[in-house]
Amino acid sequence: MSARYELLASPEICSFAGMKIFMNYNDHNPPHFHVAYNSKEALINIVACTIDKGTLPKIKSKDILLWTKSNKNLLLKNWDLALKKEPLEKIPPLK
Repeated sequence: MSARYELLASPEICSFAGMKIFMNYNDHNPPHFHVAYNSKEALINIVACTIDKGTLPKIKSKDILLWTKSNKNLLLKNWDLALKKEPLEKIPPLK
């Protein structure tokens, strides 16, 4: 199974500015989520607010990290829900 397939099979928790944000139920630590933008993909560390893997255009990187910082508590709550295999909550987009 490809990484792209796994991304698309994961619950989408938000989308904005052309980015789709996913969190996987069967994922590994540290707490993180996945972002898809056009043909780019990235893994975002929730606690450190960093891009740990992949790349995004500079402006999209700035936006996703700002969104991560402002939604850290909600993202960590969703991480806990995912570990328990419970439904994830939608998070508002960056305004």
